[in-house]
Amino acid sequence: MSGSGGGFRSRRLFDLVAMLVIGLVVVGAALIPAITANVGGTDTVRGDVTASGGPVAFIPVGFWSPQGGVLFHATTDSNGRFTLDIPANVDGYAYAGTPPDSFVSITEVDGRQLVRGVIGSKPSGTLSSPLYQSSATATSKTLAGGADLHFRLEEPGRVIGASPLHGSAIKVAQLRRLDGSVVQTLHLDSSGRFASEPVVPGSYAVAVIAKSTYLPEAVQAAVRPGSTTSVALPQPQRGGTIRGVLIANGRPVTTGVPVILDQSGRQIATTTSGSTGVYTFDALPTGTYQVTFGRYPDSAETRSVTAQPIPVPGRTTSPTPSPSPDTVPSPTTTVAGGGTVALQPVERTSDSYLPTTSQAYVPDTLGTVEVDAALQPAGRITGVAGGAAAGVPVQVVAEDMGTRQILRSSAADPGSGHYSLGGLTPGTEYRVYAISRPPNPADATFAEGRGVATQAGTEVPLVVDAPALTLTGRITGSRGGSVTVGDSVALVRTATADSTGGFTVGGLVPGAYPVTVSTTGRLTSAPVALDITSSANQDLDPGPKPATYRGWFISAGAGIPRVIGAASTSDASVMTIEPPGRSGHVTVAGLRPGAYTYTAESFLGLAPSSDGPWWFAPPSGSFTLRDGATTDVGPVVLHLKTK
Repeated sequence: MSGSGGGFRSRRLFDLVAMLVIGLVVVGAALIPAITANVGGTDTVRGDVTASGGPVAFIPVGFWSPQGGVLFHATTDSNGRFTLDIPANVDGYAYAGTPPDSFVSITEVDGRQLVRGVIGSKPSGTLSSPLYQSSATATSKTLAGGADLHFRLEEPGRVIGASPLHGSAIKVAQLRRLDGSVVQTLHLDSSGRFASEPVVPGSYAVAVIAKSTYLPEAVQAAVRPGSTTSVALPQPQRGGTIRGVLIANGRPVTTGVPVILDQSGRQIATTTSGSTGVYTFDALPTGTYQVTFGRYPDSAETRSVTAQPIPVPGRTTSPTPSPSPDTVPSPTTTVAGGGTVALQPVERTSDSYLPTTSQAYVPDTLGTVEVDAALQPAGRITGVAGGAAAGVPVQVVAEDMGTRQILRSSAADPGSGHYSLGGLTPGTEYRVYAISRPPNPADATFAEGRGVATQAGTEVPLVVDAPALTLTGRITGSRGGSVTVGDSVALVRTATADSTGGFTVGGLVPGAYPVTVSTTGRLTSAPVALDITSSANQDLDPGPKPATYRGWFISAGAGIPRVIGAASTSDASVMTIEPPGRSGHVTVAGLRPGAYTYTAESFLGLAPSSDGPWWFAPPSGSFTLRDGATTDVGPVVLHLKTK
């Protein structure tokens, strides 16, 4: 949407960029017929542009093809009339104002703002609806059913109003479509009053998210052409609260413990208990929640508050997106004693207490729900790791006796050599290793011990004097690259391969490790598991050649200028769809081959223009990317409802 003056345009650009990462918009995959090649010359199409019963002079008009963009453009004369020379056999739309794939949908002509009009195969009615997506493309002879083109343009409207909350009590105020996607960020003055920029006529919602304990509020706003709609937000309702006290050994926990709040498998808030063991989550709507104590949150799960769903009175809620695929444990290995195990991802948990999860239900009354938790102190193994050369760092790790996977890691004190491994299960025996980390990994030494973890701490002394293990081998068919052994949360070592692909990874202790390979021109390989009991030689395969995704996000023929979203595979490989270009055409390179499914909840701010209050259906569709190949998935259609 464009406005009057550079200040307006810069504010709208800011709002449009912000909108790209907020609001839920979902898609479905489908095919539409491709356009016919231009083999028949051009046709001349005539028409006029009017608004409020009078001609609109000197406004841009043109013909736009979903695949070719703007193929011909002109301006109306002083009487609002125009002629267009359109390629005869190309499907597309005629437009007045901005092209169909433009970010902006309002054009300023001689100081007057008008909403663009788009005409496809159907004759125009009383006005040229900005919801052009519901009209099919057409050739020059079948535009408007073969009749002259008569654009009837509307003026935009505005929304004004006031919020009982304002100033420092507000996180954000937004003008949203009824599906929850954001059109504009509203700026409240010191009294809570706001006024939107011009918007396309239609039904919207004004949403306010508070910083305090209040629940988000939203009211509908019906915007009419050339009019200002006034709305008043009600006094917000205070949300529910989940709070509790963490206790261990009959006393409040005085050290900070991470706490995660989940709902329906999605992390929605995190906190840390205070010095008296108290934690609090407030501003919660009614519902069932899961509270996890002692496990650190995954930073990748954080979500912008501006994407928060807000119920709109009088509307049904948006469809519930399907959950993302669960992470598949990887990789597997045969361990000593027989059998195959999966190397689970190593989670970061509290050193002092074992993780536990409780359920909580916030009722309709939205009061305070007390969820106290009795935490079990974690087991610990301590001791002194001696024998390393002066000044050489020593790392101490705890390994599961069954899977041989390293679970915990700690650094020994540089001066005394004392170490402490916490977060272990009391009564469980672990294998403990100390490994030196000299500048040259080939000089590394290690020591091995065993101990049963106890809450008081079991002493396991270690003398670091045995040569560390090495993994050698060759990267198949490669003239360089690198090999990484281990997990960065526990123990990890990386070495560079030589010009023949040969590598030596030093500084290892016995254990089962995930191993990956990186080489030029290929993706990092999927982890393979190696159970290293002594220095060994193992050749490794490089990763796959990167695949390329090519698609075209459209809405019944009209390109969408920009898309942000994702698709994922069953083994949790995720591709991000975020093209730098325009017109809905998307090319994403450097992807891992595999079968992908569109991840509905990831498509935030999918259609960043102000072409009306869209309401979207759930997504569907999948595609397969192949090693080193480009896969053209064709058009991915936004299924549109204009209710």
